[in-house]
Amino acid sequence: MGDGIKILVIDDDPNVHETLEPWLTREGYQVSSVYSGGAALEEVRSSPPDLVILDVMLPDIDGVSVCLELNRLTPLLPILMLSARDDVMDRVVGIESGADDYVTKPFHPREVVTRVKALLRRLRKLAAETEKNGESLTVGSLTIEPKAYRAYVDSEPLSLTTTEFGLLLALMERPAQVHSRQSLLDRVWGEDFFGSERTVDSHIRNLRKKLAELAPKIDPIESVRGVGYRFRN
Repeated sequence: MGDGIKILVIDDDPNVHETLEPWLTREGYQVSSVYSGGAALEEVRSSPPDLVILDVMLPDIDGVSVCLELNRLTPLLPILMLSARDDVMDRVVGIESGADDYVTKPFHPREVVTRVKALLRRLRKLAAETEKNGESLTVGSLTIEPKAYRAYVDSEPLSLTTTEFGLLLALMERPAQVHSRQSLLDRVWGEDFFGSERTVDSHIRNLRKKLAELAPKIDPIESVRGVGYRFRN
């Protein structure tokens, strides 16, 4: 069951809250509801949740901007985005703003609950993976500390989302090995993930962008055409 996990639902539509809250509560989750981006940021600052369900369209601050700020405040916070538009570019923008998954309205609440469970399983899986790793792993100018959920480029801290951290860890553990998109999905998202393999590409782009901001001359993640990615040793 929910084990006291706190979920923050951010949407300006009362019907969304009325629909989702009983389904999430039935699973044992503690549910908090806010109706604007500003209220969401205040809530996260005062009482950080374990997972956020975030609508793209909000009355004051758009959901993408809220997502970016949430990642700055709490980088490892899992974020499930909601949108009324089923458009590929909307999904890409949502993922590239730091969201971990994406659901299109109208939705069945069971689908949202399923995605929430998958995100939380991913977080537990990452925790288990980091627990069995050593204190730190260094490849070139990059260092990752799995147990502390920290990463650095030449001692400069790298702010990563849960998904980005999992990807970086998977790549750095086996430098020079080519990782297919499917193998990365299985490792980071879990074998029950039912999204597109191209989700990996969006998160890799985010990861590369963050690495480039700290080390513009270094691009340690190599694309292997038609296969996937490898980490340059």
